Amino acid sequence: GQRVMEHWAPTVGLCAPLAMAPAPAPPKAAVGSGAGVCLPGASSSSSHGGCYGDSPSAPTALAPSSPIPPKAPIGHSARHGYLRAMPSAPSPPAAPRVLPRGAPAAPPPAASLPARVAALRQELGPLSQESRYHRLMAMGRTLPAYPPHLKVAEHKVSGCQSTVFLRVRDVVDGRMHFEGFSDALISAGLVALVLRLYDGQTPGHILQHDTASLQTLGIFGSLSPTRAQGLASMLRYVKELALKDLLRQQRKTGP
Repeated sequence: GQRVMEHWAPTVGLCAPLAMAPAPAPPKAAVGSGAGVCLPGASSSSSHGGCYGDSPSAPTALAPSSPIPPKAPIGHSARHGYLRAMPSAPSPPAAPRVLPRGAPAAPPPAASLPARVAALRQELGPLSQESRYHRLMAMGRTLPAYPPHLKVAEHKVSGCQSTVFLRVRDVVDGRMHFEGFSDALISAGLVALVLRLYDGQTPGHILQHDTASLQTLGIFGSLSPTRAQGLASMLRYVKELALKDLLRQQRKTGP
C-alpha cells in the first residue's frame, strides 16, 4: 500500500503537501495630497509620527477616506433627512362602456316586456314634459343607420305625422329584431322607444303585450294628438309584423 501511494501520488496529488494560502496583503495606505505614506503599526513617537514622505520636516497630511453615501430609499428626502410617505399612483378608472355610434341602448333580449316597461317608467316617468322631449330626442339619435334602399312603401308606417319606416331585420332563435327610421327627431325617439320594448322578443310575447301599460310612462300625455296617434300606429304595426312572423313559423313547422 505504501508503494502504491508513492506511485500514484505525483498523478492525483495524494500525499502531496498542501499548498499554503498566501497571506493576505495588508491594506493599502490611504494616499493623501502629497507623497507621504503612513505605515500601519508605526510608532507615534518617531520623528515623523509614523508617516514618511519626501520632506521629513513636513509630513503630508492624509485625507480621510470619504464613505460612499448609501442610496436614498424611495421617499427619502435628501434635504430634510427623513422618510416621506410617497403617494401611491391612483389606479386608472374603469373604462366606461361606450356604445358604437348609432347603436341603440336596448336591454338584453332576456329582459321580459314587463321589466322593460318598468325600466322605461323609471327613466321617463319622473321627468317634466320638456325633459321628456329632450330624452326622446336623445333616444332618437341612438338609432342605427337605416339602409336607404329599404325606405320603401312596404316598410312605411301609415298614420304618423312624420315619415316612419319599420321592418324586421332578422329573426334569431325565434326572437324578432327590428330596425326603423324617421326624418323627425321626436318621431325617431318614438321609434327608438318601440325598439327598446319589442326588439329581441318572440312574436307570441309581442302579441300578448297590452299596450295600455305604456300609459304609465307619461309619454302619451306629453305628445301632441298627431304624434300620440303616430306612436299608436307604430305599436300596431309591430304587432302586425309579429303576427306575420308567427304565421310564417306555423306554416314552416306544419300542423
